[in-house]
Amino acid sequence: MRIFIIVFVLIMSLIKAGECYDEPSLPNIESVAFSPDDKFVAATGLDKVIYLWETTTGKLIKTFKGHAAWIKCLAFSPDGKYLASGSVDKTVRLWDVATGKVVQIFYGHKSWVYSIAFSPDGKYISSAGGEGIIHIWDITADRMIKTLKGHTSWVYSIDFSPDGKYLVSGGADKSIYLWELTTGNIIKKFQGEGASLAHESSVYSTVFSSDGKYIISGSRDGTIGLWAVATGNRSKVFKGYPTDIYCAAFSSDGEHMITGSSDKLVRLWDVLTGRHRGYLQGHTNDVIVVAFSPDDKYIVSGSADKTICMWDAASGQFIKTFTGHNGTVMSLTFSPNGKYLVSGGADKTVRVWDVERGKQIAAFSGHSDSVTAVAFSPDSRYVASGSKDKTIKLWKIVDNKLIRTYTGHSEDVLSLAFDPDDGRYLLSGSSDNTVRLWVTLTGECYKTWTKHTEDVICVGFSHDTRFIISGSRDKIVRLWEIKTGKQVRELKEYESWIYSAHPTPDMRYIVSGSRDGSVRIWDVATGKQAMILRGHTNDVTSVAVTNDGMNIVSGSSDGTVRLWDVATGKEVRMFQR
Repeated sequence: MRIFIIVFVLIMSLIKAGECYDEPSLPNIESVAFSPDDKFVAATGLDKVIYLWETTTGKLIKTFKGHAAWIKCLAFSPDGKYLASGSVDKTVRLWDVATGKVVQIFYGHKSWVYSIAFSPDGKYISSAGGEGIIHIWDITADRMIKTLKGHTSWVYSIDFSPDGKYLVSGGADKSIYLWELTTGNIIKKFQGEGASLAHESSVYSTVFSSDGKYIISGSRDGTIGLWAVATGNRSKVFKGYPTDIYCAAFSSDGEHMITGSSDKLVRLWDVLTGRHRGYLQGHTNDVIVVAFSPDDKYIVSGSADKTICMWDAASGQFIKTFTGHNGTVMSLTFSPNGKYLVSGGADKTVRVWDVERGKQIAAFSGHSDSVTAVAFSPDSRYVASGSKDKTIKLWKIVDNKLIRTYTGHSEDVLSLAFDPDDGRYLLSGSSDNTVRLWVTLTGECYKTWTKHTEDVICVGFSHDTRFIISGSRDKIVRLWEIKTGKQVRELKEYESWIYSAHPTPDMRYIVSGSRDGSVRIWDVATGKQAMILRGHTNDVTSVAVTNDGMNIVSGSSDGTVRLWDVATGKEVRMFQR
């Protein structure tokens, strides 16, 4: 879900004269595209040039020149090595991303090329445009292998099915067609109830769901259609737009849909009910992480807007903003003495802040990718950081230097925690599905737990350091005994990813936050769910518990931070800047 929101935010920021990205400012944005690893974004306008930026820093990396007229569409190959473009000059061009050089030029269109797509295996490119014809190109053979005819006017949108066997197209003739690529035949024409056409006006967007079972379409008639591929029937119509709908995308779980329109709003929809769930307006960015101060007086939140906000927990009053990161703030925690705050970001840095003054006092560089986890040692003298570069680093604050690097994880390090007693041990969770316990002083991996089947997003120690907890995208929270290494409890009533989990100080309960928008409280003794706290309208990305165990704070992709009463399960306060 989050990735689609970022796409729209980026489009809006580019339109606003490149607020976050290096010059030049484009005269009019025609198309934008993310690389598959999200490290780069390409955009093009009316100046016949393609610009490539680094996503985290906004640095302009490369320009691609060669088209003789406006460029209307862009697409990265699945491996990210190539970029395809279609233009008003009637050509399709394939570019080497690393060198910026054109590799191939495909001729054959007799009008503007309006839409372009790579097959899932990266072997083929499909292009469509003004003459109502779709071409399929074999990249290796450097030739056109198929022409699909059926549309009677401009084809605005094309998309390959996830298995690469089919292609969906939508156009100015108000039609949506499903094509079988082996034969080149139309096997389905999608029609609305009692109508011969799919929409009452031009179809600007057609997209397959990730499982290939559904197609969503966006039209100039102000409606969105949800279509069942197997039957060709329209399952649902989403209405409520006063203006043209230009783009749409499914969430990865297929439960939600996001759309963009000419009124500059992004809308979120519930696929099952067809209900409109809310707006993203004014470049609202996700709240990625939240934390309580040790005395429970303050709440801090880190966001995709590159800032950290500090709130008074009792009154909900906004206190200050910490600025300095050049990318999303991905991890955040207070020092045990409450004097400092450490944060890690997509800009690959670890930053230490003086809480009272709101000033940065140290910045550590050394990771080669985003810093996704941070933790303070119990004596507040050291900071540990985990990164997408698969390493953990230990930093000494007073000397501003790197002490040690821990290696062993084979994927991103997503979560970290020091043991609360004396910091002798460091706990980590990773995208390699493992939980590891490290000897802080030597860097030795003391123990590894391997029962999770997906990314381990959160880890933590019990207050008596006898147990550890881990939460994963496999939708299970596990409780482990350190001494024996055995799993003593498995909490698995979740139907979605678990982003964060924390025990209460008395170890009676575990609090967790999930992708389904809920905060859940679990009884450790029985392993049963004791309470569900509902109020967030999007992923709950972070949870924390006060030291007295009476309150919970949660942060969400809906842009809010909420405070809950543990005894009653009621929301005490919502923090909005």
